Amino acid sequence: MQALNLAFFQAYLTNQSQSLPYLSGSYLQYINQQPFTFSILQSLTEEDLQKAIENFSKRLSNIN
Repeated sequence: MQALNLAFFQAYLTNQSQSLPYLSGSYLQYINQQPFTFSILQSLTEEDLQKAIENFSKRLSNIN
């Protein structure tokens, strides 16, 4: 909540427009997600790696 307050005040009281993306609905959805999970892999096919990269890229594009 403090981060949202800071972004709001920076955007609207000090006219720092670079803070506006932090007030978007997509950013709020992103920070509301489950915590980061970590997995160790022994091996991964090139196809599986490509799919993982594509999925990650899609998630990043939804943030903006």
